[in-house]
Amino acid sequence: MTARLSNLEQALRDTLIMRAPSRSIDRLAELYGLRRPDAFSAEAWRRFMRAVVWGPRGTPGCILDALEGLFWDSREVYQVTIAPGAPNTVTFVSGEEVSGESVTGWTCRHVGRLVRLEFTPGSELPVDASLFDDEIPTVSPVFWTTGPAGISGATTTATLELATVGSAYWGGAKWDGGVFEVPTTTTATLTVLPFVLREVQPGRGDDRRLDNWARPCELQILLEDTSVTVPPTYLLDPGGVDRDTVDATMPLGGILLDEFDLDGDSDGDSEPPPTEGNQETGPNPLYLVGEELVELARIVDPLLAAGCRARVVRHVFCPDT
Repeated sequence: MTARLSNLEQALRDTLIMRAPSRSIDRLAELYGLRRPDAFSAEAWRRFMRAVVWGPRGTPGCILDALEGLFWDSREVYQVTIAPGAPNTVTFVSGEEVSGESVTGWTCRHVGRLVRLEFTPGSELPVDASLFDDEIPTVSPVFWTTGPAGISGATTTATLELATVGSAYWGGAKWDGGVFEVPTTTTATLTVLPFVLREVQPGRGDDRRLDNWARPCELQILLEDTSVTVPPTYLLDPGGVDRDTVDATMPLGGILLDEFDLDGDSDGDSEPPPTEGNQETGPNPLYLVGEELVELARIVDPLLAAGCRARVVRHVFCPDT
């Protein structure tokens, strides 16, 4: 029989960010002055705390790691291959479903994104897999996707191009040499981050006029609508409706059915209140606005340098789909 943890061990784990159970992570966060919004899971909040508490605040790396932890549940993960023959591209192998649809290749919504690539780096010495008990060590740098150029709509492509020049937020991709050199061919895991960072004002070294010093420093966090809202609960028939017995096609999320004949029907009939709705066939539901993550900027602000602020911006990564 598995031995139960002692009270002393449980109390110890309650103080550790990476080992505290879900019921204790919120209480531990409050000791650091952090309060978890309902939109984020306990596991995502744990990853955010690890970046904030242990990372150097005000640096791009800390900000990137913190946001990646917050949106851990919204990331997209794909299996790819990389090779020196294509020094800044990744080739699609497989991926999980996105919004209920299978992904068979890269589309325009994967261009202009931050991605984290986990792979085995190259070495001047041959790597002997037998030296490792489980798996060969990997690295996981962040890159920026730049192409292919001209891709639009639902068109798919097998290869995705990465920026070869690095910045403060991502590294330059170059598989045939340098710090990211890889073996002849290697498999890798590519994670598409659900956000994009944009600095509105130029950096300090680019200021040419004194009046630029009075302009605010703003870090914009670009998110899709699905990442910045939390659907409210259903409002159905006031008499009570069993969610398991209604139409299976009822959309998920906040909904207020047309109980008051708001569709403009003036025939005067008095039909019974509907208990199921479909946006195409009716009864037409009235969607409620979900909870916007207005607290996200408040959470990120303390991570920035003094005088800088964060702002959340709704963004569509592929507007022509």
